[in-house]
Amino acid sequence: MEFANDEVISTCVRFSRMVSEAREPEAILEMLARAAVEHLGADAALVLRVMEQGGGMQLAATHGVPEGTRELRLAAETIGQELEGQMVEACGRRFARARTVPLVSGRNLYGALVMLFVEEERLEGFRVGLARGLADLGAVALDQAFHRVTLERTLAEVRASRELMARTERLRALGEMSAGVAHDLRNIFSPLALQLDLLRRRTEDTKTVLRVADALERVVKRGVETVERLRLFGHQSMKAEVAVSDLDVLVDETLALCRPRLTQCQERRILLVREHGGPVRVRVRSVEVVTSLMNLVFNAVEAMPEGGTLTVRTGSGDGEGWLRVSDTGVGMSREVKEHLFEPFFTTKGEAGTGLGLSMVDAFVKRSGGAIDVVSEPGRGATFTLRFPLERQEQPSSQAVLQ
Repeated sequence: MEFANDEVISTCVRFSRMVSEAREPEAILEMLARAAVEHLGADAALVLRVMEQGGGMQLAATHGVPEGTRELRLAAETIGQELEGQMVEACGRRFARARTVPLVSGRNLYGALVMLFVEEERLEGFRVGLARGLADLGAVALDQAFHRVTLERTLAEVRASRELMARTERLRALGEMSAGVAHDLRNIFSPLALQLDLLRRRTEDTKTVLRVADALERVVKRGVETVERLRLFGHQSMKAEVAVSDLDVLVDETLALCRPRLTQCQERRILLVREHGGPVRVRVRSVEVVTSLMNLVFNAVEAMPEGGTLTVRTGSGDGEGWLRVSDTGVGMSREVKEHLFEPFFTTKGEAGTGLGLSMVDAFVKRSGGAIDVVSEPGRGATFTLRFPLERQEQPSSQAVLQ
């Protein structure tokens, strides 16, 4: 008896190691059928597996079974003597006896191990317990394998969903980017018609023609650069070229582009104040500085329907260069400020896209900077764009104090 117990334990241990290394359910079932012949004294063995759909059972693995039983399909309720009789019949009565052991793990029935014997009865003594032990080990391994397959399938579905979401988000961002570029182009090219009109009326004045031509050239240049932003985005390359630029120079250029639009608003009596802060050298994309400032200037003009003062300042300090746009307009409530930089949020109704300030915010963050907003209802608004100074050009603390 002690020898029999040792054989049961050693056989179960070896079988447990084998099935634990198998990743596919089919491999576990084949090991179980082979173990029934090699360790349980069966002349042949087969394993039936419960089908995922339909609830019946089909042949999944065999060892020493005639070919004619390969397509066998049975109902799951036939486990027991009825199933044993059917197996003997299916094998052409080459075997005198069949014994079945269900494969159960937890509350899940995975199938049945069917052992076939030429003689009337050869499964006796310790082999009965060994058969149940091997069947239980096989069922547990099947349970783990099916869980693993389910997890892998779920993971694949999650990955596919993630890729789909990424593509959807990319398309959404592309649409938003396109709308933002269109918004910026509208601001950039709006002075073009006014400049052309001035050119037609001053064709006899060479100096005026040259000045207007220079202005037109700047407008076209910034427009082309803005379109280039969309091309770079479409090629999934937002690592656009940056260069060291002087904020003062860019601000003066932008205000020159805005001047025709401001001229149209003279009935509002808007006073433009420009305060220079000396050379403020930062590493940015100059076209984005121009379009961002134009957005802020035009928003400030619209915030002063009764007129007021628009002040544009530049300066530096504490390792930062900054650009500040202030107006004396209607101001904003706290609720509006909380949603100010959200895409498509606008207080202008049908006249606004809700993309101008979100594009400004995105540009400043890409440049490693920050944007601050101070505003109260009836007390105007101040937007400050901060950028890291070019390291080699950072002024000393003494120069800042001066």
